Amino acid sequence: MALDWVTDLDDPRLEPYRNLRQTNHTRDKQWVIAEGNWVVQRLLASRFTVESVLLSERRIDGFRQYLHKDTNVLVVQDVLIREIIGFKFHSGVIACGHRPTNWQQPLVLDTDSHELIVCCPYITLPDNLGSIVRLSAGLGATSLLLGARCADPFSRRVVRVSMGNIFFFPVRVIETLHAHIAQLRQHHGFRIIAATLQAPCIPLKSSHRASRMVLLLGNEAHGLDEEWYELADERVTIPMVEPIDSLNVADAAAIMLYHYCQG
Repeated sequence: MALDWVTDLDDPRLEPYRNLRQTNHTRDKQWVIAEGNWVVQRLLASRFTVESVLLSERRIDGFRQYLHKDTNVLVVQDVLIREIIGFKFHSGVIACGHRPTNWQQPLVLDTDSHELIVCCPYITLPDNLGSIVRLSAGLGATSLLLGARCADPFSRRVVRVSMGNIFFFPVRVIETLHAHIAQLRQHHGFRIIAATLQAPCIPLKSSHRASRMVLLLGNEAHGLDEEWYELADERVTIPMVEPIDSLNVADAAAIMLYHYCQG
């Protein structure tokens, strides 16, 4: 593993890192950006192809142990890294990987397995989506299915908030998500659970884990569309103490996943 000092800010190898605050919309790009010590370590440990790691000079000694012998390592002076990426960056470790080619293909199911699939038709905030990825991986869900209108699961912010779990946890974006979930119910025996605030519904403690189930989580502001409620076998709510009537979707996901996976 050789260190390649970069002094020319026009170096084309810096292209994926330029002005990241302004170019966070990465859905149509080939790159995945990982930032920070732990997240970059997880990218390096994953199946993803790593294009390069960009280090500030002060991080060379502390991060050298995590680099592979074939990793392309670009080193810049501390004073230049902010000029490249467009914001003050304390960790001094950032990396670029190749976006996977299968992220818009349905998962191949093991028909004999127990599965809990988290399904989010329309999560718009990257912080929420990143948290749901991390929670799903940490609490025992088996995969995450997203609708086409969701935030990009490989955007810089989602990757960071997920703490790099996006590199290991199965996530798919499916254009025909409703039809796909209906097929899981009809042909694969999945029980569909919709999280809701609206009656009629049952309290979470009265809902039990099925061998194969899908947990539907709604949009931050509007919840689930009616077509999803019509598909559900159960409508489940987390009882609240008045006058509080709702939780952030990631907080609700944590409670429900713990109930079904760990309770």
